[in-house]
Amino acid sequence: MIKRSLSVVSLATILLAACRQAPAPSVEQVVFTVSGFQEEHENPTRTSLGEDGKRFVWADRDTVGIYPDTGAQVYFAMSAGAGTDNASFDGGGWSFLPAAVYYSYYPFIGDIYLDRHHIAVSYLGQYQPTATDIAHIGPYDFMCTDGTMAEGNVLHFVYSHLNCLIRVTATLPEGTYVQMTVTSPDADFTATGYYDLASNAREIIAQTRTHQLCLDLGNIVSDGSTPLVFYLMSAPVDLKGKEITVRFQEQSGQVYAQTKTPSRAYAASTIGGLTCSDFVSQESFSHGVRSRDLSMGDDDEVLTINQ
Repeated sequence: MIKRSLSVVSLATILLAACRQAPAPSVEQVVFTVSGFQEEHENPTRTSLGEDGKRFVWADRDTVGIYPDTGAQVYFAMSAGAGTDNASFDGGGWSFLPAAVYYSYYPFIGDIYLDRHHIAVSYLGQYQPTATDIAHIGPYDFMCTDGTMAEGNVLHFVYSHLNCLIRVTATLPEGTYVQMTVTSPDADFTATGYYDLASNAREIIAQTRTHQLCLDLGNIVSDGSTPLVFYLMSAPVDLKGKEITVRFQEQSGQVYAQTKTPSRAYAASTIGGLTCSDFVSQESFSHGVRSRDLSMGDDDEVLTINQ
């Protein structure tokens, strides 16, 4: 777990009422702690996994939103520290009232009228440009904090991931690939939804559901033998015991598929790992590919992404 310290050069009031009162002590330091994803079994902005694939680092222009218990939101935007564990944010001259309770969320939504009880999420439009890219998950890594107060002139936000991360390790036939889809027999996946930042329940409420989530690919080339890793964000989803299908579409239109049967639900802050190596051309199966036709691989890996 990494602590991210923020240096705020100057801070002014976030509450309009505070402008009419005597100046309150400013918070001298804001610390952000992001919990890790744990694999139980299976740009834009922030949440890129470091080069070792086991830690999160900040990216340029990353922005977090902060709400006081009363009043409108403000934001902090990255000013230094991109690519490192410790980031500096420019508070734009805001100061915090030590007696107030604050909530924070990521990624920031630039709507002055944003309702803290209805912060929208969407898992549509995900795109992985290269075989080694992991920064693309940032805009879909929906996180929020419990309410916190300043202690000793320090404001400490502890973020929780509201998603699960589906990681597909695939050894694909030789070719150039443009899309990956993960499909369930039921409408198990959340397409769009929201969460209530001020609620004690840290959960995503689905508004629309879908049978599959898609990850568009930037013409990723497989040599036919080297495993490639793909990352797809999802709201927590219970796929335990279901035959789900992982499909990859090649540039020519050819589709390769393999079915998997996860052994547990994918909870928030966890990674669901799927290992695929025995792909079959979908054209060879007019009624789809079934697990009895394929080697299922190992879906019981255990990996902790340290922070």
